[in-house]
Amino acid sequence: MPPQERLTPKKTVGFLRRLAPRVRPYRFPLLVAGVLMLASVSIGLAFPLVVRELLDAAFLAADGQLLNRIAIGLLSLFGVLAVVNFAQSYLTASVSERVVADLRRDLFSSLVSQPPGFFAERRVGELSSRLASDSGLIQGVLRFGVPEIIRQVVFLVGALVLVTITHPRLTLVTLTAIPFAALVGWFFGRKVRSLSTHIQDRLADAVARAEQVFTQIRTVQSF
Repeated sequence: MPPQERLTPKKTVGFLRRLAPRVRPYRFPLLVAGVLMLASVSIGLAFPLVVRELLDAAFLAADGQLLNRIAIGLLSLFGVLAVVNFAQSYLTASVSERVVADLRRDLFSSLVSQPPGFFAERRVGELSSRLASDSGLIQGVLRFGVPEIIRQVVFLVGALVLVTITHPRLTLVTLTAIPFAALVGWFFGRKVRSLSTHIQDRLADAVARAEQVFTQIRTVQSF
């Protein structure tokens, strides 16, 4: 097997850019999912401040009925947040399934049109594994990776804005920790990406070997 080419950030961005034409037909569900994500993040950011103000008002007024209404309101808010998160996850999963289905269909059409020499140099089991597992990785990126990155970036920016408004000094302490956390994440991210690539290669080899054995099972059992 040829050595794996190192995936740089520039190549990663280029790869995601090549996926854009496949995602573009589903831009409306993604737009709705983005709005739901912003709503979810906004609720999560505003929740501590709202609860603090409500509880302070209830305790200062010594009003037990107000505390009960606050509890009911919080339960309702949790219910709304659960529905918003479910709708956003459903739309993201639906789009990722459709994009990967289109990708697998096009990839299969491209593979079957290759000349016989292409299949003479590559094992059928490896191609089948790549068709299933590699496209599954792309689905994971579209379904979990990209939405989670966007969510965390929006949450981080919103949290920094709120902290800056309420406690400017605390913002400086927070900003000093961000470069260290980013460096640690970058280091372990490279390790995980390298391990993931190695696992995919080993899986493709194992599937190819198993398919060869099962295809020629009579010859294998005779020995």
